[in-house]
Amino acid sequence: MPFSKDEDVRLYEGLRENGQKWTTISKDFFNDTRSDIQLKNRFKTVSFQQFYAKVSARVLEHERRERRDGDVSRTDPGEGDISISSFTQHVQDDDANASIPESDATSTTRTRIVKRLQNSLAAQIQGEDVPKPPPGKYFSPIGAAQILSKIGKSERRTVMKTWIDRNYVPVNLTSLYRVFGRYNNGKKLKPRWYCESRMKTDGATSR
Repeated sequence: MPFSKDEDVRLYEGLRENGQKWTTISKDFFNDTRSDIQLKNRFKTVSFQQFYAKVSARVLEHERRERRDGDVSRTDPGEGDISISSFTQHVQDDDANASIPESDATSTTRTRIVKRLQNSLAAQIQGEDVPKPPPGKYFSPIGAAQILSKIGKSERRTVMKTWIDRNYVPVNLTSLYRVFGRYNNGKKLKPRWYCESRMKTDGATSR
């Protein structure tokens, strides 16, 4: 199964924290849903190398800006700078000095990793590539379905959740999947979401 954007973010953050400790990354960042071999093979692909270099450049830019502005604090004091030039070295050499021991992950470790992923700059960069509706508007049902039909299955759920979190659609994940399913089955979709009509009606009633 192809790697999703969310999984690429997890792999990137796992490498930032552990180096090429594939077994540790698999256990702590993927709950063993991806094997160490799968992670290593994904790391060596051209598409992930490009993503890694892009995010690393942005991380360095962000950290330099913080230092220039006098804010030298970091959310994770254990992180070190990773330059684009170090990428080739990461591919060739294993990091023998990983900071996380290869033992059963504690609840504290899990909590820290969840927080790290939530604050991940890599996730923000991935989010910049998500299609957006016109300012102040929602995607229409047909518009959303057409876009989703052009997105790989492995990334579709991530895009849907991003749309919901950013209020690009006024429905939940189940409703969005239902609309996409109707579109795939060749059924006609309404020009507006059902809840939009209800919101207008409720607004008119309250006046």
